[in-house]
Amino acid sequence: MVDSIFLTPLLDSYKELNIVEINTEYIKIVGFLRLEHSYELIPYSERFEVEIVIPRNYPIMLPSIKETGGALDRKYEHINHEGTLCLEVERAIRSKLSPKYGLIEWIEEFVFPYFYSYCYHRDYGSYPFGDRSHGAKGILEYYKELLKENTLEETRDLLNAIKYYKLEKKYKGHNMCPCGSFKKIRDCHKLEKLKQLSIYADQQMIKDLKLIEWEERIYEN
Repeated sequence: MVDSIFLTPLLDSYKELNIVEINTEYIKIVGFLRLEHSYELIPYSERFEVEIVIPRNYPIMLPSIKETGGALDRKYEHINHEGTLCLEVERAIRSKLSPKYGLIEWIEEFVFPYFYSYCYHRDYGSYPFGDRSHGAKGILEYYKELLKENTLEETRDLLNAIKYYKLEKKYKGHNMCPCGSFKKIRDCHKLEKLKQLSIYADQQMIKDLKLIEWEERIYEN
């Protein structure tokens, strides 16, 4: 539950943020965040008007943030359809913030880098810290890096295989391996890798796979 452990340090550190709504589902904070950052001798000093929504069950659900002052181009590729900022893949955010999940860390590790990247891309046409695609493809790109696979297709097959082994518990050696190798499970060279990677078989991975499958169906139609 969101309480003073999370909120007090945040509001003490960012004096231009204020709580405007509290209900059973979320806490809404509005105000301004001032970007004062430099990367490779390129500084930015800009002020962004924001709306932050923190779920009451945080950190089970993560906060969302919108830029409300018109400083961002609404056609920018890393803004979600409902107007929230696409800061990073959810698993990457959780990995960085766990176990304390401080809101100050959330702003410093994800919100400010987002604004800096936006300004840099606006002025130079490239991203200073690298970039992933928006949406499901970006999630696959993240897992490709995490799982050290060669292609997005191999990554998707491996994610399904991890789910198959760990979550659905349907391990039978004579079945075809779902990793895409066209080999029986007992003969698949990825078997040991699947066992090692089973640590990623959790509710977050299921959520990510559902999003990937949902977007693939949309594009197919």
